[in-house]
Amino acid sequence: CASKILEDFVPPYDATAVAKLRSAGTVFLVEDEAMIRMMVADMLEELGYSVAAETGEINEAIRLAPGVAMFYLNRAGSLNHKREFTRAIADFNQTLLLHPTPELMAAALYGRGLAKRHLGRTADGDRDLAAAQALSKTIAERAKRYGFA
Repeated sequence: CASKILEDFVPPYDATAVAKLRSAGTVFLVEDEAMIRMMVADMLEELGYSVAAETGEINEAIRLAPGVAMFYLNRAGSLNHKREFTRAIADFNQTLLLHPTPELMAAALYGRGLAKRHLGRTADGDRDLAAAQALSKTIAERAKRYGFA
């Protein structure tokens, strides 16, 4: 359920906007399919949450909330799929700079490692992959399940 996405989110700093959203039981919804976004918004409201903001575009989400690591990680994964590895690495780096949870850190390191390997930076990429696997024993399996290899 979408309400679980931000359940354990711990912001890397005391952001007024994040604190207000959390205390008010509100979420920032990002979904590119309009019908799905509408259904998720309805479900969240039925669960007692308020949708403070919503967008169908990840760049808009980043513009509105630049301190959310998950947004950069999401865009980086999309860029990796598009084989835009240099841009993906920049977003994986931004994800890591925002001091994400260990699981998000593992995902960012793993994705960055794959991107570096695609760019021919094999040893550097292997270091990232090893660091990711040290943080999460299941990261490689999960990455393959979502089309990252």
